[in-house]
Amino acid sequence: MDVLSILGLGLATVAIVLGAILKGAGVHALVSAAAFMIVVAVAVSFSIQVTGTLLIFSLMVTPAATAAYLSRKPQRAILISIAIALTVTWSGIFISYFTAYPTSFFIASEAFGVYLVVRLTSGALKYRVRNSRPSPPVATISVSME
Repeated sequence: MDVLSILGLGLATVAIVLGAILKGAGVHALVSAAAFMIVVAVAVSFSIQVTGTLLIFSLMVTPAATAAYLSRKPQRAILISIAIALTVTWSGIFISYFTAYPTSFFIASEAFGVYLVVRLTSGALKYRVRNSRPSPPVATISVSME
């Protein structure tokens, strides 16, 4: 089963590289996106037997959604998403080691918690910035004494 997971991750990596190559070669974006989605679907179907549906989707969707709120640049958002996924995975494994609950519960809960904190905080910051009014410009009088 572990071999299938590694194979699935390899296929996902190939999909990302394949998408970049196809776009660089002038292939239509719809074809490239369809090829990427097919490879991701195959990778998920291989790894779903090992990890479970909830864990797969909570690790694929939640860190990416959180990173989208934290950065507008795609490269930075990918790095943030990877960092969030690794952090919640390792902390979920660590917490699960000391409790009787399954690992996937902690991983999914932490990922959602991070998303919720970022979403509420960024919403509050946007509201605060949007509703704050700039101070009126100060009128200056210049007097020249000649």
